Amino acid sequence: MGKVQVTAVGLLRANVPEGTQVESGQTVAQAVAALGLSTGEGIIPLVNGALVSCGRLLEDGDRLDLVQSVGGGG
Repeated sequence: MGKVQVTAVGLLRANVPEGTQVESGQTVAQAVAALGLSTGEGIIPLVNGALVSCGRLLEDGDRLDLVQSVGGGG
């Protein structure tokens, strides 16, 4: 198995320190759970810059970016 580089944006940085990596061969949802997060927390996953589903299988050399969705307005 290889490694996947994980980068978090915004408030998620508190949970995902710079330089975090996860094992390839798991889904985005599994990787998020391994980081102590939940895909139900409004996390938007991007792999190699593209929006993906949480069922997407991570491959060696992928880059997983986790972005916190924001709401608001009125």
